[in-house]
Amino acid sequence: MIENNKVPLTTEAYDTIKHQIIDLHLRPGEIIMVQQLSRKLGISRTPVREALVRLKNEGLVESAEGRKFKVCELTLDTIIEIYDIRECLESLAIGRVSEIVTKTQMNHLKNILAKMKVALENKNYDSFFEQDSNFHNYIIEACGNKILKTLMKQLNDKVQRIRYLTVNINKRPEDSVVEHTQILECLKNNDGEGAKNVLQKHLSNVKEGLKAMFEDTNKNFFGKSFLIR
Repeated sequence: MIENNKVPLTTEAYDTIKHQIIDLHLRPGEIIMVQQLSRKLGISRTPVREALVRLKNEGLVESAEGRKFKVCELTLDTIIEIYDIRECLESLAIGRVSEIVTKTQMNHLKNILAKMKVALENKNYDSFFEQDSNFHNYIIEACGNKILKTLMKQLNDKVQRIRYLTVNINKRPEDSVVEHTQILECLKNNDGEGAKNVLQKHLSNVKEGLKAMFEDTNKNFFGKSFLIR
């Protein structure tokens, strides 16, 4: 029974573990031992295991030998598949939004972009990727297509985990701000084709950058030493 509006322990464990998977503190392929993690979180083993089962159902962890769990790998093929689906869905959304976007919606997107710039200047990558996600999700919301919104929601956690990898691509955060600015300019001019082209270029640049990272055998980009904190 939940008392005093406290968050259930399973939910607390779920939220904490998921965030650590998404921001790569728990790295792809890393073994998770329930007892060790429960001590670290200060939570008993049962809610930690229940949280991991939930994350397994969502495709972020998988079972490992000895009743352990493992963070799901991030392969280049998986990333490309996710981004190909993103491109299809977000192109549909941005094309529709370019036709119906309001001044209020434009101002909201401008505010998100401004927060992205501040976060980048401060090298606050948690905030940067949060605002990046907010920008894209707001466009999805504004398009008014409920089925499209549901499909994107299923991808969001996986997309956010990939976003954290992109900080290791040379100038990708800076280039991302430029590309988001170009998207805004196209929306301002009701230029649907232009907005689609910039979005597709944006996602293509991410894929190419990640491909180069995966092919660079000199870099262990899942290691903490390579991740920018």
